[in-house]
Amino acid sequence: QKEIKKKLFDAAFWITIATLFYFWASLFYILIFAALFLYSISDIKNWIIPFVAIICVLIIGASYMIVMQIDFETYLNGLVTFSFDFSPLNSKRIIIAATLLFSYGVWALFYYVKNIKNKSKSYRPSYVLIIISLLLALLIITISPNKNGSEFIFLFAPLAIIFSNYLEVVSEKWFKEGLIIVLILVPIIMLML
Repeated sequence: QKEIKKKLFDAAFWITIATLFYFWASLFYILIFAALFLYSISDIKNWIIPFVAIICVLIIGASYMIVMQIDFETYLNGLVTFSFDFSPLNSKRIIIAATLLFSYGVWALFYYVKNIKNKSKSYRPSYVLIIISLLLALLIITISPNKNGSEFIFLFAPLAIIFSNYLEVVSEKWFKEGLIIVLILVPIIMLML
């Protein structure tokens, strides 16, 4: 029980720190509360702990801004921005990388979702949380104000988990190795272009 409280505090603490630098990272708070809901944690203290972590970081951040004489209004105006303009992503490098990432992701996601039913009840919430984090990452990519390819970093963790679970299911060794070789060679080739 004590470990749960530490993990909840840590998650909210680090998400809040990330939010100070990149506002849309705050969408990952949804993941904390989804985990509390999916694991049926009903102790009210566990639901309050993320808010305590948020307040701690905000107090430290506000103190830093006061000491460094940073204007709150200017900081907040520059923090909360969004854009639906995808034209900066219209380069050969990003299109090839995104196509590879999304095609592998969709292919593996199909098997991942199909296998959730076969998992024991204790593992299912973890699988659902990975899908929620994938959806949050896609939302962040969509509304990201500066689309330069760096926003795809949010996809790496959920897609890595989903893809590695897919590789465990695939029985053909040559197919597994082929997928991994393509995944390794494409970035190297893209660097040479």
